[in-house]
Amino acid sequence: ASSGYLRMPVGKRVSAAVSGRVSYLDALYGGMLDDGHMRASYGLCDLDVAVTGEISDADRVRGTFHYNGDHLDYDDHDFSLLTGLRWSNLLGGADWRHDGERLWTEQGVWGSRFANDLVLDMNAVRLKAPTAISEVGMRGVFGMDGVAERVDVRWGYGARHCTVTPQRVEMTGFGNDGGRKGGDVNVTAAKVWGEAVIRLGRRWRLTGGLEGAMVTGADGYRSRWVDPRFTAMLGWDGGNVTLHAGSYHQWLHQVGFSEMGMSSNFKLGPSDKAPVERGLNVAVAWSHRVAEWLSVNADGFYKRISDEPEYLGAVLDIVDADYRAEDYVRVTSGYNAGGSVSARFERDGVSATAAYGYCVGKRRFDGGGSFDATGVLRHTATLSAGWRIDSHWNVSGVMKVASGRPYTPVKAVYFIGERLMMEYGARNSARLPLYHRLDLGADYEFRTGKLTHRVNVSVVNVYGQRNVEMSTFTVDMESGRYVRREVNSLLRWLPSLSYTVLF
Repeated sequence: ASSGYLRMPVGKRVSAAVSGRVSYLDALYGGMLDDGHMRASYGLCDLDVAVTGEISDADRVRGTFHYNGDHLDYDDHDFSLLTGLRWSNLLGGADWRHDGERLWTEQGVWGSRFANDLVLDMNAVRLKAPTAISEVGMRGVFGMDGVAERVDVRWGYGARHCTVTPQRVEMTGFGNDGGRKGGDVNVTAAKVWGEAVIRLGRRWRLTGGLEGAMVTGADGYRSRWVDPRFTAMLGWDGGNVTLHAGSYHQWLHQVGFSEMGMSSNFKLGPSDKAPVERGLNVAVAWSHRVAEWLSVNADGFYKRISDEPEYLGAVLDIVDADYRAEDYVRVTSGYNAGGSVSARFERDGVSATAAYGYCVGKRRFDGGGSFDATGVLRHTATLSAGWRIDSHWNVSGVMKVASGRPYTPVKAVYFIGERLMMEYGARNSARLPLYHRLDLGADYEFRTGKLTHRVNVSVVNVYGQRNVEMSTFTVDMESGRYVRREVNSLLRWLPSLSYTVLF
């Protein structure tokens, strides 16, 4: 990729920053993204602008703008199927902060739009499934420190209006006219909240608060709730321990047939079929600096989940003339539980971090058995190290290991007439193989006059591990045999050379 960043003053109290990036992944790496069954191509570009101004010593304003556009194409040679994804984000906002003698406040407004278009081209049939979400909103935070001895208070509000376009199908071919089924869904949400922070002596700090909210969704759906939250922290020289408990609600859902969390997934607003999701959380965290050069951390959590939506459809379901995304959504209940430990070493120009995390997530439908939650990795481990050799050279490396993601296996594939049918195993009953990779890099930095030059050489996935990203299938049309196929990561190994000038 090429990227640029420029920050400069515009007058005495105003500064502006502009950055942009464009990717050449397809041009430089595209020939290696063809494994004989499938070819992939990808590209992206983005732009960010930020302007910050000081109206007075107590008032600051900021405006931001962001745009990015991506495209991803899969050409499946086995099925003469071309899959294309086009997605973009557009966001703009403005914030104002005021610092008074006792009262401070932050106020903000924003507008955004995310749009995604999935295209399936199967020669005689062309299918488009666009989805989008547009949003405008405002928020405010107020704070007063020292309203009473050792007591600080915070309160605020928020309001959002979203127009959600669930995944709808436009199909041409075989007598279809390309008409779009269903319409947009409008969602409005508002909340108010408040909390108090109480300092008890030098070591204890307690935080308690409430958040009240309401939301309206599709077909007259309405929901109201109050979420209590509490945090207690005990601190000492070199460390602290924190206990947190609270209730949370999520009213905007992301679902889809991608177990990788790709942008082919889409948003759904709250409705009777996908009501507001609730989570009850308990977490404890501990950190301590054992010595000047060594610190350790540990945490554990338990989260009880209700009304989380799961998407039960598959890619080929959207070819159905009566397809409506909402009809393939069912709610689940369950829990996530786990924890992590980490340690960091820093001494004489050498730094190293080791971390391990464990998480188990279970879900169940009403009247059904439990299954592994989508996207939950049971084990994750990271080992990173860096060495600042001198004022010019710095070398680093990162080793990552993770359990494979759970997925729903295809047990059998067969044709009934002209229609391809698939028989699935139990939901998320299989897992992809273990994921692991090693990344290495080196920086060389030098100065010429007022310019700082930095050259970086790095290699992602040094030993070329073919990590599996998804499990799919192929059908030999001559023999009729079904063959399971594992699709490897696009990045088997990726060398990189960058040159940066700072001025």
